[in-house]
Amino acid sequence: MYYSGRSVFPLLIVLLFFVENIFANKTVLYIGGLYQSVTIAGVNEEMQYGTKQALEFVNKNPDILPEYQLMMIENFTSVDETTMTGDGLSILYDFIYEKPQLLMLIVSSNSLVAQPVCEAASHYNLIQMSGMASSPDLSDRERYPLFTRLYPSDTILVNGWEALLRTFQWKRVAIILENVETFSRLLKELILLFEEYGGHDILTVEQVQHGQDPSVQIESLKEQDARIIILLAHEEMARQITCQAYRANLYGPKYVWMLTGWLKADWHLQRTGQNDVTCSDTEMTSVLNGYFSIKVLSYSQEFKKVDFNGVKPSQEDLDFYSNIKSTYLFAGYGYDTIVYAALALNQSEKVLSRLDPPRQLMDFTYEDAVMANYLKESAQRLEMHGLTGKIEFTETGDRITDLIIEQMQDSQMVQVGIYDVGNDTFRWSEDTPLRWQGNLPPTDGVQTVYLPALPSNPVRILMFTLAGFGISFAIVCLVLNFVFRDKKVIKISSPLLNYFIAIGCIFLYILIIMFGLDTPKSESIGSYIFCHGRPLLVSVGVNLSFGALFMKTYRVYAIFKIAMEKFGEIRVGDTRLVVAILVMVAVDIIIILGWVTFDPCKIISVVVETQEVTDENGHDFLYVYQSRNCASKYAWFFTSGLSLYKAIVIFMGVFLAWQIRDVQVTVLNESRQIVLSVYVVALMFIINPLGTYFLSKLTLIYVINGTGIFTSNTLVLSLAFVPKIIALIRNPHNVNTSMMRSTKNGRSKSDNSEKSGTVGILRNKLISKLQDLAFLKKSYCRLRNELKPGDHPRTAAIGM
Repeated sequence: MYYSGRSVFPLLIVLLFFVENIFANKTVLYIGGLYQSVTIAGVNEEMQYGTKQALEFVNKNPDILPEYQLMMIENFTSVDETTMTGDGLSILYDFIYEKPQLLMLIVSSNSLVAQPVCEAASHYNLIQMSGMASSPDLSDRERYPLFTRLYPSDTILVNGWEALLRTFQWKRVAIILENVETFSRLLKELILLFEEYGGHDILTVEQVQHGQDPSVQIESLKEQDARIIILLAHEEMARQITCQAYRANLYGPKYVWMLTGWLKADWHLQRTGQNDVTCSDTEMTSVLNGYFSIKVLSYSQEFKKVDFNGVKPSQEDLDFYSNIKSTYLFAGYGYDTIVYAALALNQSEKVLSRLDPPRQLMDFTYEDAVMANYLKESAQRLEMHGLTGKIEFTETGDRITDLIIEQMQDSQMVQVGIYDVGNDTFRWSEDTPLRWQGNLPPTDGVQTVYLPALPSNPVRILMFTLAGFGISFAIVCLVLNFVFRDKKVIKISSPLLNYFIAIGCIFLYILIIMFGLDTPKSESIGSYIFCHGRPLLVSVGVNLSFGALFMKTYRVYAIFKIAMEKFGEIRVGDTRLVVAILVMVAVDIIIILGWVTFDPCKIISVVVETQEVTDENGHDFLYVYQSRNCASKYAWFFTSGLSLYKAIVIFMGVFLAWQIRDVQVTVLNESRQIVLSVYVVALMFIINPLGTYFLSKLTLIYVINGTGIFTSNTLVLSLAFVPKIIALIRNPHNVNTSMMRSTKNGRSKSDNSEKSGTVGILRNKLISKLQDLAFLKKSYCRLRNELKPGDHPRTAAIGM
């Protein structure tokens, strides 16, 4: 029975007398129904149909309120937003102050009516339920303590949008909306959710007034390079915005539009008058092709799961549910709301009967807060799987349900997936999969990709190969030095110092590889090791290799310039030379440790080059090549200390090499190797910084640095070991003084005749030694005669 307006209430008193006689064996329980006018086809009409069918189901079912007959007294507000709120409060006044007594109020689908009516009804301890009111404000438990709704809050749509954005990694999003309360609420919730989850950047929010030309707002979207756009508007404004988007070229494989799901299937093809859009259907469809809509799941996917808190529907009922599912989109919510209300009353009746003294539902009055609380608790604890799916609530009393994801494909909306809000998962359809205008989902804009600025791969492979060759060569030298350490040609050149030369060169070869690797992205133990490891390798490598040559030269200098010329005894054995090398290495380590302790390096990124690329799927990328460098505030101080220290050692090596340039025992004199190595190292010290300063190409800089290190390293190894290796190959069983060659003024003498050459060399050496011995004897006698008695010079001793 349906009635409209306040004038019906005197008539109801008369009619209810007959109703109570009809249901003489049952007590009639009255609930109020507040809807918008049924003259407007759509949601309210379908809700009322579902309500009527549910009342019939409840009243005929012996398991639900068996001693009661549930009846609804309905009344209707206008559809005018300026008067509907007043209509709702007026009808509530009639419900409260006119007979009969109501146990519960079923409220309108319009939140503008539901909010003031429910807030006022709570003061009368009247339980309120709604099947369609979706305003997020109704989740406020303090303002609406007795309110329950079976339709989810608009917030759930926001959750669906956020999950969709997150799934496809769309972080940059723009929002354009019609400036009405419904969409303003959605915008507010969307912003709050984005702030809660983080990771989303709202490029712009454009609001369009009703009747306004949205061209300015569309142009703003274009200026912001918006690719993912959420459109919140009623059908007429949505068409205006879509048409302007076509004119601004905001469509194609780079763009995705997202809309609410309550628009009609062909909303973009409708025209309502002269002020509607002038774009053709094809133009409108070209913009919306592939757009997403999200809406609440209207019906359960499987009616076999329907279970009204233990009450199973019959097969006839299941067939009826299938019928209304195909005919009415929103009738299921009207049906579930009434069944849920009846089950809540049924549950409350059981609780009330156990009170002392026992009470009944018909005892309720508007002053009875205790019974109202029992009714509220029963409604919140109730479990039910209805026509609209499983009914469960959040802590704020909002319904949790699945969302339908639809996409426009071939000018029609098709269901492509379901979003499970509770589990935050998507179930994508296999029958109607997602389609993209490109081969892949579009990106949310120009994707900035940060890449390490490294030398080209072919160059890195080449330099790594050279470094590997150098390391292998050094290892071969180490092995030969160890295996033939007792051979005179190796033994006389100090095998122990040769180890240092080879190991130092290996460190420097490793440095070539490190220069070609990417610096760690963040500051960590690994970055400290990487940043400070390179200067450590340079310092230790130079000290081991060059330091060993330097010590060999010093020994020759000490023997032939100090001991022999001054007739003094000097000790320059291997042990002392090794200790000296290790002291130099220790100084390097101490400087590096001080650097790490007091001024650790930090990773800084410097943009070297940018490159814009569009791939075959239409995705735009901006590749930013960054050179990640190790830097610290006082790096110049520590590097200057290390460099100055090395410069002093190199200078001393050059000085000693020059001093022993005329020494004739070549096997002990490696000054030539030192001088040549120093020339190469000095040249690299000049070329490398200049190249780094004047050149901007990393590959070329890497080639210069790597080639310099490889060349100088290989030269040192070759000069130190290749002559010995050749001698071992020529005479592996008897390598002795055959390497001795006479020199004069630093130049070698050789005879083209192999047979006479060796004899001549030996004869010349013998004559030279005899002459030197005779000169020394004469000098000794002269000095002895000139000295006073008791003053005798010590005999010069040569210590190795």
